[in-house]
Amino acid sequence: MPMNKENAALAAAAEWFARLGDETADEAERQRWHEWLAAAPEHAQAWARVEMIAQPFSRLRANAPPACFRQALLEARRELSCKSRRQALRLLGVGAMALGGLAVLGAALPRPAKWQVLAALTADLRTAVGETRQLELDDGSQLSLNTATRVKVDYNDELRRIVLYDGEILLDSGVDRRSVPRPLVVDTVHGRVTALGTRFSVRSVGGQTLVDVFAGAVRLAPADDNRTVIVETGESGRLTARQAAAHGSAAAAREGWTKGLLIADNVPLADFLAELGRYTTVKLEVESRVSQLRLVGVYRIGNPERDLPLILAALEGSLPLQVERAGHDHLRLIAK
Repeated sequence: MPMNKENAALAAAAEWFARLGDETADEAERQRWHEWLAAAPEHAQAWARVEMIAQPFSRLRANAPPACFRQALLEARRELSCKSRRQALRLLGVGAMALGGLAVLGAALPRPAKWQVLAALTADLRTAVGETRQLELDDGSQLSLNTATRVKVDYNDELRRIVLYDGEILLDSGVDRRSVPRPLVVDTVHGRVTALGTRFSVRSVGGQTLVDVFAGAVRLAPADDNRTVIVETGESGRLTARQAAAHGSAAAAREGWTKGLLIADNVPLADFLAELGRYTTVKLEVESRVSQLRLVGVYRIGNPERDLPLILAALEGSLPLQVERAGHDHLRLIAK
């Protein structure tokens, strides 16, 4: 079966990656690689993808014989001809992991790094910066993805599982019609959130997972601790790898993004800009003199390119501040 264009580029990128990692690679080899890279846009895209997949395994690569690394990637390359794009990317990752086995990988990489590797290889739902998405799952559950989110939906005969790698989701759980209902869970790098007939959001933020429950309840279970916590309607929860806890109230404003709205309910300007910054690639900076000004308002964020200038103009009109350009894609809000 002939390779499609994208898989052919991935296969070639894998081979070049293996060649250049070989201690016998010389300057002529590198020049041929540069020529291949410049020959077509898909070559550069494929190279970037292979680099991204292989980067977390750099320590394994450094400690393995070059021939071992080369063989692992070349074996993956030979199989690409009969794979879909998703299978091909997954296979390249498996080829890299073949260097030391999954046990070695587990010892070499901290959990957040392993989580990012899994995201690169297995996430099947993604949103770009500024994009949101809504869909219905097989069991009737309604799943919404916020900006810059990566998710894997993994339903089987025993479990309805959603893996949140990055970003934020809102889940309105459906009723499993099977004779023995399957639990509905959301797994994050910090632990597991089990739905107990509910509508709730889960957000991965730095070293913690934040949960807001708008209806029903959820159970929080840390990855490294057996103690669990129930979070009820109207409550928020915080989950780290070692601890779960109820944490304040779940404000209805936190659902606004599902309707294309960013709702500020008497929040400091700095906090509002941090939230707004999730929807744009423009860097938003605020001067300390105005960072704690309180803000109340409802702002559209359905089209960030269109809406960002309107939001900033509204801020200039309602608060004693002005917006100045500090550089390309860099804006600063300062006192008037």
